[in-house]
Amino acid sequence: MCQREGTSLQAGMNFGLGRNHSVILMSVRPNSPYRDRLEDDGTTLVYEGHDHPKVASCPNPKLVDQPLATNTGRPTQNGKFFIAAKATAATKRSPERVRVYEKLRPGIWSYNGIFHLVDAWTERDDHRTVCKFKLVAVEGEEDFSQPVRLAAERRRIIPSHVKLEVWQRDAGKCVICSATDELHFDHILPFSKGGTSETAANVQLLCARHNLAKSARIE
Repeated sequence: MCQREGTSLQAGMNFGLGRNHSVILMSVRPNSPYRDRLEDDGTTLVYEGHDHPKVASCPNPKLVDQPLATNTGRPTQNGKFFIAAKATAATKRSPERVRVYEKLRPGIWSYNGIFHLVDAWTERDDHRTVCKFKLVAVEGEEDFSQPVRLAAERRRIIPSHVKLEVWQRDAGKCVICSATDELHFDHILPFSKGGTSETAANVQLLCARHNLAKSARIE
């Protein structure tokens, strides 16, 4: 994913990469540092913002409100995503395109596709105020040189436990050519044609090249 995005992606929130999309790293694993969750039958991601950096003046960021701005007034990553989301919710701008990558377990990341950032809000957790961002999964790999598709068809995300089962079954390789890089979790029967995301029997690992070739045949 770092090669694809052209950056090291050390941060979990990366607004405006290349000026045409953003990137976030998510996880719904138990004991993950942030409370990301899926809603609406797996088509909506509610992503939690990120904490204040751990520094001498802030030894426990989990007790401090998640910041929207720095001490100098510049927007943090939370703030940049928040401004864009609220502008979209108010119909003042098109949704920000966001590529989402999911951590399945240490060393294994899954590309979850393109999402549209459509809203944001703050809420209280057990100790402080946190940021929440609403992102809708959309079908297809959008052409970033073209305007955002405002009526894009929603897409259902493959559940994490299914991805892990498929990864183990397919030995972390493309089932066609055994490539181990640029892998995609592919619906054997597409969701749009009645295929399910709920069972590993309908999901396989394909490299980017074979996934693209399959998509072209289906279209």
